[in-house]
Amino acid sequence: MLKPCKTCGVEFDDHPAGQRRRVRKYCSVRCCRKFWNDRIERDRKEYQRQRYLGAQDKYREQQRQRVAISRIERPWHRMILASRARARAQNLPFSISEEWARARWIGTCELTGITFRLNIKRGESMALSPSMDKIDPKKGYTEDNCRFILWCLNSFKGQETDATMYAIAARLCEAMRIAA
Repeated sequence: MLKPCKTCGVEFDDHPAGQRRRVRKYCSVRCCRKFWNDRIERDRKEYQRQRYLGAQDKYREQQRQRVAISRIERPWHRMILASRARARAQNLPFSISEEWARARWIGTCELTGITFRLNIKRGESMALSPSMDKIDPKKGYTEDNCRFILWCLNSFKGQETDATMYAIAARLCEAMRIAA
């Protein structure tokens, strides 16, 4: 019975007359070796790819863990980097150091005393996250003009001064008392 070779496609007789052996899949030993060598190489490459992807996943997980630990041990670090980038983009002075941040950091908002929530995951509220605030928005990021407050307070304050923020908060509290 004639059938095509798995490697080269040439038709050959898989049961030559008078021979009792297994059904052949290749027309020659050379085609058989080529098929298996190609398959071994393909399997080796796939194994290496899977191994690389596994190592990549492991590296990503280790990186996530390092970032999580860093956010707990040095939560001010990313705020300093972001502030430096904003100062550079807005052409503002920047003189905040890691030492200043370490000494200033107490783990609570400097205005309310509420404890910061660190390591917030995606989709969770950022309201209680720490944020670096410029006391006077017109000045730069200097040690005498910055403090750590809640993200929601910094967002509420925006580009205004503390006095404006306090006036709005007082009116809000007053309106809540009237409504209750």
